[in-house]
Amino acid sequence: MGLAEKDQARLDELLAHIEREAETFVGYPCNDLFDYSPLYSLFRHTVNNVGDPFVKSTYRINTHDVEVEVVEFFAEIFHAPGDEFWGYVTNGGTEGNMYGMFLARELYPEGMVYYSEDTHYSVHKILRLIGARSIMIRSLPSGEIDYEDLSETLRLHRDVPPIIFANIGTTMKGAVDDVRRIVEALEGAVIRDYYIHCDAALSG
Repeated sequence: MGLAEKDQARLDELLAHIEREAETFVGYPCNDLFDYSPLYSLFRHTVNNVGDPFVKSTYRINTHDVEVEVVEFFAEIFHAPGDEFWGYVTNGGTEGNMYGMFLARELYPEGMVYYSEDTHYSVHKILRLIGARSIMIRSLPSGEIDYEDLSETLRLHRDVPPIIFANIGTTMKGAVDDVRRIVEALEGAVIRDYYIHCDAALSG
């Protein structure tokens, strides 16, 4: 079933606008050189990856096999034991952060989330949504988390399990938090039980 003439004209106008803007669009890490045309034929079908990709689904028009391969790819990079990893492909960085924070809250229901001033604004919304307590830590001029402020704050709340939200590439400055220094701050506060989530949407 084709589009009405006016609808097709509207889509053509939209495409022309996007192509014009793409010529001068800078400041955001996008890749317009990627060729998606080999995937076009898949768009004719109602592919739905509902459910756990590691469990056979009753909705058989899915790409769970490919999804599992993606998870296994990253498991290999991080040297995850063969029977001790799980994951799924999210719709984007915000959903990935939401699921990571959800897991952290499930592990530490009374935990405190620590994140820097340069953390993406959606994270504050996520923490409100899941009902997690949080403390914003100052950022260094580079955009990294302020490790001294983090250390001092951890010591003040050492009786509460810490959940650290680290950035591997902040939105505005591309700053990468040093996870080793974060672990040193935790060890300096004599904290053994903790959770570190790394948001690598921009520089992973």
